Amino acid sequence: MPDLTQLLSGGGGLSISDTALICAYCFTTLILAALAFVTPWGSERVKAWLQPPKLSISYNHAPPLARKSARRPAPDFTKYVFYDFHFIIANDGKTQASNVEAVLDSLWEADANGTFHKVEGFWPVRLRYDGKGTQHVDINPKGKPIYWNLAFLPDRAFLKRRRAEATSDEVPGLGSRGLRLFLDTSERPFHQQNNLRSGTWAVKVVLYSENVKPVEAYFKIVWTGKWRRTEASMLKQIVIQKIGAIRG
Repeated sequence: MPDLTQLLSGGGGLSISDTALICAYCFTTLILAALAFVTPWGSERVKAWLQPPKLSISYNHAPPLARKSARRPAPDFTKYVFYDFHFIIANDGKTQASNVEAVLDSLWEADANGTFHKVEGFWPVRLRYDGKGTQHVDINPKGKPIYWNLAFLPDRAFLKRRRAEATSDEVPGLGSRGLRLFLDTSERPFHQQNNLRSGTWAVKVVLYSENVKPVEAYFKIVWTGKWRRTEASMLKQIVIQKIGAIRG
């Protein structure tokens, strides 16, 4: 068997390129092993590098992701009827995805021919995860589904209250009795709309994380502008589906 000197000099039947490859492999292995044994942080870093998280977004236009609900907001706790729409974030990798946030990145409106036109000047805003103001979530591999809010459609009584509180932006061309589909964001810049009139729209959602590359998803929203009391009927008046990327 050739000794180390022979290996490094290319002896023992190994070429110089083979020797260089073996040395590089050994060096990398020693560094990774040192990190793994020196600190728990190093061990987790090595594990994440070898088996990274893998985030995905899915949607199904049916309960529980598209569903009828009710809310009783303060201060009077009056009951209002809502239709809520969520998507699922899953981690199909081997390690935890850290500090994940979902951002509503872009908005498009379709013309009469079905061609999408980007709403210019739309700033990316975070989508709301819960009612507590949570902005970042750790997502474990193969764990329970993470439901993230996309939009909600309130009844006219709630919309009347919301107008009185001046907490929604007017949409051009929308009548005073028109219903609106609200983008469920945790931030609301006053220079841009946060709700949609009836028509065909599309949105781009981007997931950001400390240890995962950004993940994109596009949703098409088709809404007649009509309200229905039953869940089954309403989900025919407003249809959301995950689509391929929109360019431009």
